[in-house]
Parts: sequence; C-alpha cells; structure tokens
Amino acid sequence: MSDRPALLEVRDLRVTFPTRAGDVHAVSDVTFSVGRGERVGLVGESGSGKTATALAISGLLPQSVSMSGSIRLTGRELTGLGRRDRRKLCGAHVGMIFQNPQSSLNPAMTVGRQIVEPLRLHLGLSRVSARTRALELLDEVGMPAPARSFDEYPHRFSGGMRQRAMIAMALSCRPELIIADEPTTALDVTIQAQILELLARLCAEHDSTLLVITHDLGVLAGLADRILVMYSGRILEEGPVDCIYHRALNPYTLALLAAVSRIDRPLEKLRPIPGDPPSGLQMPSGCVFHTRCPHVTGICRTEVPALLPGADPGHRCACHLAGHLDGLPLDAGARR
Repeated sequence: MSDRPALLEVRDLRVTFPTRAGDVHAVSDVTFSVGRGERVGLVGESGSGKTATALAISGLLPQSVSMSGSIRLTGRELTGLGRRDRRKLCGAHVGMIFQNPQSSLNPAMTVGRQIVEPLRLHLGLSRVSARTRALELLDEVGMPAPARSFDEYPHRFSGGMRQRAMIAMALSCRPELIIADEPTTALDVTIQAQILELLARLCAEHDSTLLVITHDLGVLAGLADRILVMYSGRILEEGPVDCIYHRALNPYTLALLAAVSRIDRPLEKLRPIPGDPPSGLQMPSGCVFHTRCPHVTGICRTEVPALLPGADPGHRCACHLAGHLDGLPLDAGARR
C-alpha cells in the first residue's frame, strides 16, 4: 500500500463477464490503493484482469458486466452512483489512454474536435476557450504544428502521433488520475521511450497520479514508483519498484522478470513461462498460479494464499512459499 494520502482506493473488487459458455471471472477480490502523485504499474500477462480493473475504475464496463466491491475516488464511493453521475465524475477526475489509438480515436472527427468535446462537456468552456486549450495541449504533447494538427483526422498521423493525441485528450480536463492501458503497444522501441518519457513529464507537470497497465515489466523500470503484479484476476505481489525488481518473492513475478531482456545481460536467454493461464470460466482451487508454478506443493492446490507483508516496507506477496525460494532456479521443483 502507498504511504501517501490515497486518491484511489479499491477494495474486494470483483468483475464477472457473462458469456454463452458461462460466467468469466475476470477480477477476483482485488484490493489496492494509489496515493496522490504516485506512479503505479499494474503488470501481468494478457487475460490477467488488468484492463477489466481499469474499466471498472473508470466506469466504462458494459452494463451487462457484474461488478461488486468498493471503488473510492477522491474519497467518494463510485460503485453506488448512477451511470450518468459516475461517467460525469470519472470524466472530470479520470483521464484514460487506451492501448490502440487507431481504434480509440473517432476516424470521422478531427483530432481537435475530439479534444474540445470533453473540455466543453466537463469544464463548460466556450468554443473559443476550448480551442485555445486544445492547441496548448497539442503543443505540450509535442504534436507538430498544433494549429494544423487540430484540423487533421487521425488517419493522417503515425501511431506515435496518434498516441500523443490520446494523451492530450486524457489530460484535457486536468484529471487527478491518468490510467494508461498498454500505452506503448504496437510502437517501435524508440517511440515507446518517447511516449513513456512524455507521460512521466506531463504527469509531473500537471501533478497527476498515474496508473500504467502493461504486460512488460521492462516498461515500468524508469516510470513507476510501485508495482502491482496481477495474474488470473488476483494481485499476487506488490511493492516499491526496486523491491519488485531485486527482491521479488512470488514465483510468478520471478518468471515475468526472467522473460524480460536486460541491457546488462544481452546474451542471457529469455525464459518463457510454460503452460497457459487458467480459463476465467473455471478457476483452479488454491493459488491461481499453481498449475504453472515450478515450486508447487500440496497446500498450493487447496488454499488461496493471503497477500501478506514482506520484509521491505510496502511489500506484500501472496505465496505459501514466499521467503523460502532463495537459491532455487525458476525451473526447479516438480509439478506433483
């Protein structure tokens, strides 16, 4: 947990998607908080529940989806609000950057108009004032010739430029919380670095809190203050970024780290995580990672591990074997 005053508090969050095959349990009993001004990373493989968590926070889940638990933003409970009130509150306090700007931006509207709309809707600015603010934002995010970019359609821009336009939209109402869902997906390495640097700089300048969702721990190395590791709808480990990178306790976190290329070890072979995540239709008993864990024991199959404090301040881990894996390679142990 953060030691800063909480801006966002999530308690016992559950998200279930109805399908023809049955209910998919995307998020199960997730609890965490994000402090004001903090930069937090939510990391995990595809299907781990990261995006469902973000959509629940921002009020963008479809009406057919079942959600329970508590989400408090700036001290106000969101789960009991009507859909219109919640959208209004989140629109003013939460900025969302989606992972695919090509599909998230409206192709039939100019970029400028898409930035102006939330300014007029949530801040009540006049058309002239909204345009002035939009041009300032386009300049802030590094769009070339802001006045010309304002009147261009999204298809005229590269992927990096479209993502900059998305960031401008997310910052338009000066939200206290920015949620960036895979903000560097489909961008080349150089552009990824530029976008991450831009996010960090703008959040600092606007005094915004940042929640970054990613499958890549490498993305968070120079960006996040704290990391939450998520797998199959549950938080398995959380802690300060240095602690997660150098003193991780959960086998899943260690496996994610082993799958990240490192500049100081260019010849080291990456180790993929064997097996597949469990289906949300039928979750395994006990620890959700036990079907892929190289250190699985009997208790792992029957009892859900609690998220308990580690030795470092703010470090928590959900693993029956936490603290007892020192010296064991990631491929040690047998799947009994």
